[in-house]
Amino acid sequence: MTSPKNSAKKSSPQSSKLFDMLSDLAKNPDKVQEFNENPSQVLDEYEIEEELKALLMSKKNWNKFTEAVQKEAEKYGLKAP
Repeated sequence: MTSPKNSAKKSSPQSSKLFDMLSDLAKNPDKVQEFNENPSQVLDEYEIEEELKALLMSKKNWNKFTEAVQKEAEKYGLKAP
């Protein structure tokens, strides 16, 4: 049986920089602190595209962040149930 990690790599050869960043944030409290102190630097570190970066940096509305993640997920065939 193939693990989900391996099958995801086969079906999506291009890595999502946003999901890589979110995964690292979920696993690394130091990275979260770094993001909270200087989000722009962390977004640059992960080479997040300018349009997506602008959505993620929006302080006005948390929904913008959610929309950015959903947009990225849809690129990889993930859809809300």
